[in-house]
Amino acid sequence: MIEIYIHAHIEGIKTTMERLTDGKKKRGAIYRLIDEYSMFYHRFILPNRKYTAGMWQQLAANQSYKIWAGYAFESLCHKHIDTIKKALGISMVYTEISSLFFQGTTEKEGFQVDLIINRKDDSINLCEIKFHIAPFSIDKKYYQELLKKREQFIAYVGTMKQVFLTFITNHTLVNNTYASEIVDARLQLEDLLV
Repeated sequence: MIEIYIHAHIEGIKTTMERLTDGKKKRGAIYRLIDEYSMFYHRFILPNRKYTAGMWQQLAANQSYKIWAGYAFESLCHKHIDTIKKALGISMVYTEISSLFFQGTTEKEGFQVDLIINRKDDSINLCEIKFHIAPFSIDKKYYQELLKKREQFIAYVGTMKQVFLTFITNHTLVNNTYASEIVDARLQLEDLLV
């Protein structure tokens, strides 16, 4: 059973990713707000109309702001697929773009892939999109999670294609043993702003 989500723009504010299973529509969809400012306004500006000194520094240190920043960066990446493909050197390769969220069952653990670039050249880029306040470092625990996620994806989709792990970060990815071993391609924010 293959489950993939297809992007469809609605009203210029949100995108819908409909779930397809073996070519037939199933119930359920993922909705993604594509207007990052609307989300920021309703979460941070509207409830904080009375400015107090240091308020924005406090909000920026809050976990909800960090979640919004990560979501906004992920949304930015989804809007710049052509630039990502160009930076990866695959701009002329036919691709299908999707995301995957498998909630899991009692038998199988769930997982999520931020961005999937399914290529006609028998390859797939699994993109991990990370927004972090400093260069991002892969430690042993996260390395093992990435190995497991790649294995889960291959088993879940049943692909025979070559699967590349691609990291997209707002800062650099620290070049350590774990990153060198598992990351096939790395991009950062500057690569999207060409």
